[in-house]
Amino acid sequence: MPHRILIVDDEQIVLDAFQRGLEMREYVVATATSGTRALELCEQTTYDLVILDYIMPNMDGIQLLVRIRKIQPHIRSII
Repeated sequence: MPHRILIVDDEQIVLDAFQRGLEMREYVVATATSGTRALELCEQTTYDLVILDYIMPNMDGIQLLVRIRKIQPHIRSII
């Protein structure tokens, strides 16, 4: 079963670059341009890793990670 990765960044070009690179290595990748959307995705799907932008509008990467870990306590993260 391929690993699932969630990438969260407010810049679409960054999301696209990460997604292309990771999918080429056969990871299953989901993306979100906001913390709110990332939380919705975490409610629906379990991820092995979340890659977060630190500086985003409304909720920074640390605040988002705290909230994600309440939903998925064992998720690994890169900020």
